[in-house]
Amino acid sequence: MSGANITELLVAIGRGEKVALEQLYRVQAPALLGVLLRLTQNRAQAEDLLQEGFVRLWHKAELFDPGQGSAEAWLFSLFRHLALDQLRQQGRRRALLQQVIEPEPEEEMALPSQHPRLQHCLAQLSGESRQALELCYRHGLTHEEVSSHLRTPLGTVKSWLRRGLERLKTCLCR
Repeated sequence: MSGANITELLVAIGRGEKVALEQLYRVQAPALLGVLLRLTQNRAQAEDLLQEGFVRLWHKAELFDPGQGSAEAWLFSLFRHLALDQLRQQGRRRALLQQVIEPEPEEEMALPSQHPRLQHCLAQLSGESRQALELCYRHGLTHEEVSSHLRTPLGTVKSWLRRGLERLKTCLCR
């Protein structure tokens, strides 16, 4: 597809024309997926980013200005930046996960003295619930990341979290 056609489609998408989005997807999705695959080295992640990128494109297409540069460069830049942002975020999460796996001794010492009631209630929980809650709420991991870290099915992790929060609430409200 020529750059002029991509330009026309982006302008039409900016006006809210869904047919133009469908046409652009049919024509550009394979090439965009290839770029995302090269960046992420993960097909499932690349496919998720492709979908997210087209949703973002739908909301940002009106920002495209044909006078500022090529439509194809703008399009590929949008998807490339989306992938790079996610990869950066994963890098930060990996670093955080390393801190969780190897906590600093002073961190472990500080928390109980700061929140004795919370520590008492956490000690009442099963090991799985306590570990999942700490990974999620103390260290900011997502449910999926907790599942991956603990090598436990996502549904099981969510059950541990729900039961743990219920028990914490009961304990803290006494």
